[in-house]
This record gives sequence, structure tokens and C-alpha cells, in this order.
Amino acid sequence: MSENRIRLLIRAKVEAGLLPAGPNRETYGRRGGTGTCSCCDTAIGALEVEYEVHFFSGQMLLVHMNCYRIWREEWTGIRPSLAPERCEKRGPEVVSRML
Repeated sequence: MSENRIRLLIRAKVEAGLLPAGPNRETYGRRGGTGTCSCCDTAIGALEVEYEVHFFSGQMLLVHMNCYRIWREEWTGIRPSLAPERCEKRGPEVVSRML
């Protein structure tokens, strides 16, 4: 999946409230292979870096290293210009269309 597509998916999930839109409490990195990325919904391979992200609310996410970077950029408002692809704020149905 292209970085632009991942960014749009993460943006849609943040806007729909499916991903947190704020700072996390702790982040741990390790070898992947234990689950599915909460940001892009693909498996985290054994040869990839997996981040375990904990929030003050008690919520925990597993994410790819690159997805974590994009997620942080999205909720902090640092959004590099995108290709012509657009994402409208419409809630969970946007996320399902992105898949």
C-alpha cells in the first residue's frame, strides 16, 4: 500500500475516532510478527519493527514503525501534501471504502 493511501486511511480513522487523536503515554519497539497494525490493518511481519503504543486511557495499539510516524503527523497536523487522492470527513464508512 502506498504511503499516500496509508496516510488517507489513518486520517480517516483519526477523524472517525477509530484511532486516538492525541499523545500516547509509552511506546515500545520490538520485532514484529505478533499482530495486525491498528493503522493500516495489515499484518506486521516478523522482519518488521512493531510498535506497541499505550495511551493514558488504557488503550493499546500495535502499529508498523512507518504507520506510527504517519499517525503522529496526522494528529499533530503535520500533513505533507498528498497526491490527488482526497478523503472527506464522513466517519467509519470512509474507512471501509479505503479498504
